[in-house]
Amino acid sequence: MSIQQNFPAISPSLSLNFARSKTLDPRITFTRTTSGTRTNEIGLVEVVPANSPRFDHSYDPVSGTVRSLGLLVEEQRTNLVTDNTTDFNYSINNQSIATANDVAPDGNTVLCKHDLTGASEPFLNCNVGATLTPGTYTMSMWLKGTTSFSASFAFVGGNEIYSNTANITTTWQRFTLTFTLINTRNNSRLQVFFGTQGENKVISIWGAQLESGAFATSYIPRPVAGQQATRNPDNVSMVGENFSSWYNQSEGTLFASIRNQTVRSSLSYDAFVSIAGTDKDRNVMRIYTQTAPGGGAPYAFFGAVAYSPDGSTVLNHIDTYTSNIQNIGKAALAYKKNDYAFTSHGAIPNTTSSGEVPTCNQLLIFGRSRFQLEPSGHIAQLTYYPRRLTNSQLQNLTK
Repeated sequence: MSIQQNFPAISPSLSLNFARSKTLDPRITFTRTTSGTRTNEIGLVEVVPANSPRFDHSYDPVSGTVRSLGLLVEEQRTNLVTDNTTDFNYSINNQSIATANDVAPDGNTVLCKHDLTGASEPFLNCNVGATLTPGTYTMSMWLKGTTSFSASFAFVGGNEIYSNTANITTTWQRFTLTFTLINTRNNSRLQVFFGTQGENKVISIWGAQLESGAFATSYIPRPVAGQQATRNPDNVSMVGENFSSWYNQSEGTLFASIRNQTVRSSLSYDAFVSIAGTDKDRNVMRIYTQTAPGGGAPYAFFGAVAYSPDGSTVLNHIDTYTSNIQNIGKAALAYKKNDYAFTSHGAIPNTTSSGEVPTCNQLLIFGRSRFQLEPSGHIAQLTYYPRRLTNSQLQNLTK
């Protein structure tokens, strides 16, 4: 088979390269009723206004490399920390410490630097302020030192203490800790410990966050001290003529390049791209990810197709690719009456030779699945071909 035959000869009728263009196609309906944050093109945390898309980036503090990740879509989360907006600006074991301004990860100069020199058993506190019920939580914060050293950051709620080690360097890094709270807790705290002596350590701390969930989402600033702050979900869709202008009901191929941010605490399925009918849990073709039992990586992409009116399954395939959630995953789902195929990461496609094509009228990006879960992550690229591509073409698309 020639190289040309291995790649689509037909042009896509929909081509959205969010990572490259960093723009939103005008046919897309996008809403988020609160502001949100992203990492911008120069590696700074930046507030984005309500109802504006966030084209996010990863930042390597060691090399200074910034990488475009595409469109960031997240579920609703609340920063449960209600303490002072300067975070950890407190005394250590009743000892007075020197504090100073530093340039924070958002580029602003704020009071966030703490001199621990000579302090006995130093630790810094940040009060949560909210009553926490049993469940899974994730805390996060940015840390930086004037020198490199190790510290511990922890959640402390009564006799429940969960901690992890932070290898602090001279550049800002965001550290996270996920834990499961057993009992209801009041007056809990986020803390950073530094051993028995301060040992001439100077540390900057910024962006304390505690959220209900098994993974950290983007920073949710607290504009008012003493109050929690909520970021509402991102909603992304194409409907009406904006959808029908490129969609072929009889056959087609959907390709997506996705970075999954979601980590569940149990086996779950997260819908990332769906072509759906009015009842999106029945007439639907969907690319989504599966979290491994027990939560965390590895995960696998798989596609499922259900047709109305009973929602019975036409195709449900799980691939064998496993990956850390930080990686970009590529998947393709092709459909035609009695001729379906799904693959990811260049694997031999799974096929099904029976089944009607669902009647669809909308595209949902990271829409809520039939399991009532809202995934979070980045979509780098979304391409649709109005033909059922060959299995070889599907493999090459997803390599």
